[in-house]
Amino acid sequence: MSFFTLLLNKKSSISLKVGIAENNEYCCLVHFQHGQEHVIWQKKPIDLTTFIKQQFQPHTLSHLIRPIPYQYIWRKYYVTANTHSQTTQHKQVLQMIKQELPIPLEEMYFDFTTTEIPNQSVKRVSIYALRKAFADPLIINKQTILDCELHCWQRGIHALLNSEQQNQKMFNYVYQNKAFTFKENELIFCPEMPEDAISLESLCLPSEIIHPEIYVLALGAALWHS
Repeated sequence: MSFFTLLLNKKSSISLKVGIAENNEYCCLVHFQHGQEHVIWQKKPIDLTTFIKQQFQPHTLSHLIRPIPYQYIWRKYYVTANTHSQTTQHKQVLQMIKQELPIPLEEMYFDFTTTEIPNQSVKRVSIYALRKAFADPLIINKQTILDCELHCWQRGIHALLNSEQQNQKMFNYVYQNKAFTFKENELIFCPEMPEDAISLESLCLPSEIIHPEIYVLALGAALWHS
């Protein structure tokens, strides 16, 4: 799931998606073409915008997905009547953001999703907000999508798990020494480290992977879907 689709060009007919993750030393780009995974490593310092232009023709790109720290994303979950229209729901979300955040709406990007609860006349609403002051410097071009790093991590982990492990219904993950899970899209941090938590050490990665952490993030970003 993506929280923030920023300045997205809806008319693009090319499906090439590039996941981008970086640390202080390297930038890692991952994309899939004809079902094959391609990984590009570039040592810093670099101009990321120029580097992207050198690696990909503009007409071949549909999305550039960048993981962002979960701490910068404000979240709110609540349950409401299933009879509300999309317009009414949008007004309700705006009102809730105004009430709970001391930041003008024009200074934020926000998004929300709704999920019907089976056998009940209510639905679950998830709101996400991000300050433009943080987000705007990360926007490379009109195809840029900012996604929570923990969702990217989750997708990257699942892409690397074998089929037997995939049969499990729920997973606990470890990212930067913190254990977390998702329950109905709600991010939940575990107070203690679960014994079954999946970490980098649980994975079998190719030897040519320079920095496993940013590779998993870039891989998960490349697997983003709207």
